Amino acid sequence: MKRLALFCLVLSLSLSVAGCTAHPENGQNLPLSSPENTDTTAVIPAQTSLPNPASAGETEDSLDADVCPLRLTLPTLRDLVARYGETLTWDDFAPYDKEELGSDPYCFRYPIDWDYCLEIAGDSLESEPAYIRIVSEYDGENYVDVRYADLDAFLDTSPQTSQFSYEEVLAAYPAEEPGVKSSGFQNTSSVALERIRDVRNRAENECTVEYDSVEISYDAQAAVWQVAFYTAGYAGGGQSVYLDGYGVTCLIVYGE
Repeated sequence: MKRLALFCLVLSLSLSVAGCTAHPENGQNLPLSSPENTDTTAVIPAQTSLPNPASAGETEDSLDADVCPLRLTLPTLRDLVARYGETLTWDDFAPYDKEELGSDPYCFRYPIDWDYCLEIAGDSLESEPAYIRIVSEYDGENYVDVRYADLDAFLDTSPQTSQFSYEEVLAAYPAEEPGVKSSGFQNTSSVALERIRDVRNRAENECTVEYDSVEISYDAQAAVWQVAFYTAGYAGGGQSVYLDGYGVTCLIVYGE
């Protein structure tokens, strides 16, 4: 009888433990094979910016371009040109983020950075593109077809955004100094600055001097643009306009 009672006690404890494993409180710690533990909904994390395969440590081929298009970069473009040259096709740029500029003929724009974009156009997606050209965002008429021109020579001779320190500018040009304007601006409302031409056009609203040259710089830490208008070959007489990331004028310095 003692043995029978002991057996019943052990059996009762075993069933109790098994019940806790199969149906725990609050549904936690379910076995991986349990139907209740199977999540049939694929959760895709929010993507706040286009991925850069070089910085993400992934190859372009390992990413699903249909789910999250890649942003075309200058190193990637150089690599494509080096590998395929005159035989580049529409398909070589299929993984990259683009916007349609027209469908007759077909024309697509691939953003690269503030300084450049790529444009591809042709009568049909099944035939050779009429052109595959890199375009300066400073001047839409400044471009070359990457299949036939020297890409690096074009980059070396095209204007590019440089860096500057807004903190140093404020230290060098206090608000009370002559030639420094810190209020009474034209640009007082926020706008979207999507291309470098948007930055230039916004700054031109404040420009009051004659000029034939423009240089644009950016302080990433302060998120401030510097747009310098001047006449090449002349000392002084220029004007620098400073805009925040929303196109609102922060400061104007004359005579630079």
